[in-house]
Amino acid sequence: LMGLLLQYVSGKADEGSLWPEVGRLTRNYARKLKSRGVPYSDALRATLFFRDVLSESTAYYPHLHEQPVTDQVALVRKVNRFTNEVQLAIADAYDRTPE
Repeated sequence: LMGLLLQYVSGKADEGSLWPEVGRLTRNYARKLKSRGVPYSDALRATLFFRDVLSESTAYYPHLHEQPVTDQVALVRKVNRFTNEVQLAIADAYDRTPE
């Protein structure tokens, strides 16, 4: 997932193949968690932790503040969109995977 995120924020990712791959990886991860009895709330906590780490890393990126505000906002939006997709894929996998 981190590799895909880096491709996405750097503009090197083909979005047509990016989102299906993010979903596939995340759903596989979620199915493994669910099969091991990890509650959905704990899986969601993990994604929130992932989001927090990414948000903080983005805010502390050394050269971010040298960029125009529009570029800063675009980067934050990309990180948010990516983590939204991860959270939605986790929810989807928990909804679809039988107990």
